Amino acid sequence: MTKKQWATAQQAYADYCQSHRAYFHLQLTDVRNGRERCYASFAAFDKKSYRAHDGSYQLMIAYYTFDEADIVNRILALGPAVIVLPDQPDDDEKDIETFGSQTSTHLRQQVVERLKVALPLYAE
Repeated sequence: MTKKQWATAQQAYADYCQSHRAYFHLQLTDVRNGRERCYASFAAFDKKSYRAHDGSYQLMIAYYTFDEADIVNRILALGPAVIVLPDQPDDDEKDIETFGSQTSTHLRQQVVERLKVALPLYAE
């Protein structure tokens, strides 16, 4: 592969990744060491966070849409420590364009569907 072909392939990959970026909002409480588990679970992802007035933490996490199944699994693994917030406009965020499109509601629906499927397994 020539240098020009390599540069073209790299640019195509970068364009593909940018067109498949999305983000979601989480509300995090520090129950069962949830804050540490959440930050460790999403360490490889771009994120912004702040502490809300009620003592919870708000996170905005960017990901690639082809990683969506992995994201849902990570959210479910955190249990009651996190809540996926519905899509919300965030006027305070300056670099929102670099995070991609907002998909909180879509992820929230996927989490709910997975929990509905699992519920009969735990009901007696």
